[in-house]
Amino acid sequence: MQQPVTPSDTMRERNRAFSPWTDIDKVVVCFSLLAVALRLVFWNYTHLLWEDGLITLSSAQNLWDGLGLTGHTGEAPVYSFSSPLAAIILVVGEAFSHGMFLMRVLSIASAVLSIYYAAGILRECSANRVSLFACLAYLACDHLLILFGMGGMETQIAATLALATAYYCMTRQFLLFGLAGGLAVLARLELALVPAICYLYLAYLALNRKISGLSVVKSVSATAAICLPWVIFTWIYYGSPVPQTVNVKKWMTGPIRLDLHAFVDHTRLFWEQIAPFREFPLTVSTPVPDAALLLIVLLVVSVFLIGTVVGVYKRSKILLLAIPTILFYLYHAIYNIDKYYPWYIPPFFAMFFVVVGFGFSAIAQKARVAAVILSGIVGIAFAAPFFFCLNTDRLWQQDIETGIRHRVGEELNIMMKPGQSVVLEPLGYIGGPVRTKVIYDKPGLGSKIAFDAYKKYGWGMIDEIKPDFVVLRKKEVKYIDENMPAVLSPYERVAHIYNSVPDTFGSNCVTYNVGQETDFSIYKRIQYALK
Repeated sequence: MQQPVTPSDTMRERNRAFSPWTDIDKVVVCFSLLAVALRLVFWNYTHLLWEDGLITLSSAQNLWDGLGLTGHTGEAPVYSFSSPLAAIILVVGEAFSHGMFLMRVLSIASAVLSIYYAAGILRECSANRVSLFACLAYLACDHLLILFGMGGMETQIAATLALATAYYCMTRQFLLFGLAGGLAVLARLELALVPAICYLYLAYLALNRKISGLSVVKSVSATAAICLPWVIFTWIYYGSPVPQTVNVKKWMTGPIRLDLHAFVDHTRLFWEQIAPFREFPLTVSTPVPDAALLLIVLLVVSVFLIGTVVGVYKRSKILLLAIPTILFYLYHAIYNIDKYYPWYIPPFFAMFFVVVGFGFSAIAQKARVAAVILSGIVGIAFAAPFFFCLNTDRLWQQDIETGIRHRVGEELNIMMKPGQSVVLEPLGYIGGPVRTKVIYDKPGLGSKIAFDAYKKYGWGMIDEIKPDFVVLRKKEVKYIDENMPAVLSPYERVAHIYNSVPDTFGSNCVTYNVGQETDFSIYKRIQYALK
């Protein structure tokens, strides 16, 4: 005889985590398909390649050309990239002359896996179905995850590895956890925060005899097997396991700021770096007022804090994501990381959004309708920028990256002879075509010689290094002429590459700041020009 259904039975069924599983599987599959579709659209429509991905690509190409794993010739090999995993992927791909193709394909696969791991983490933390929408919408549609991942950087892969590390730790798959944690560190050095917190959690479990010490040893051994060979290689090959890019950016950001006033200032300005549309630092206008974007940020931060507090109260494993995210923000604020390094944030923001999903699940226990509505608003808010920015991204690639900066590099390559040197910036788009020459980039991401000179002399580095060629933007020429006119006196301009793109341009109510990227001049030392 069938038992009557009581109200308490109905409530338990409503709040039971991820039930029935077939419904959740459908949600995961739908968002996975959406993630793949959007990335393929972005790839084929914009053809965008990001500058920092090209810097790493130059090292991979030079390796196969027999010049070593370095960005240029003329000095000892320089560790000129910050993601060892990205370099390894590009090296493998360049064996078939398709490094960027491999990086993009792996980014698409990683996007699907990130959705799988996020759903698995929320299930493991006993979250309900309300937790899914905002979290998976972010992972599938976020503009920066797509832009940098399909632009040839490790950003998407790093986000997935962060989630994979936490997931395998939660589910006590110790070998996979160790491997994922090691790969996460190789993907982005700051992601060491994730396996570090997970290892503290496993140590706690081992001390309380909830897991065996052998399990922790297995994980540590796997992480070490991934990371130690690279550390040893870089120490021998480059002289240090610390990338040159880290040294340069650390110098540029200045000393650690521990005073409360600086921390508050950073927090006050940080909201733009996690806001829809504004998270891309080149954005100067959006179809949504800043006040509305600020409200969205306040909402997701509030829900993140709710998820964290509930996680503490329930001793939930969601803290394995919340704690590294909070520590990353503290690191970001203390070191005053520049907003023009936006690819640092998405891997941690992916973890942030899983905690947000957990927070919406907690809210749904008390106010289900409100949680559903707010989750929908957040998901749509972070998905919308992709569609508005798509054409502007395409214009940026066509008019700036391909139309100006890459063209400068190609013309420079025609002029330069083997063994000649150049001072230039950017190192990826302009430096890439002349990667087999001697490149002293400003401020020295790929050259220790250039970095030492720039620290001492600024643009006076030109007079100190005395390169055969110099590439300068229009505003840089003006600055040098006004402040140190003798620097360019031994040079004459041999090429002027520019277009008529205004300082800000875009479409669909989204505009980017073009800055100084529309007008470049190539200068050559007069002694060579007269020959």
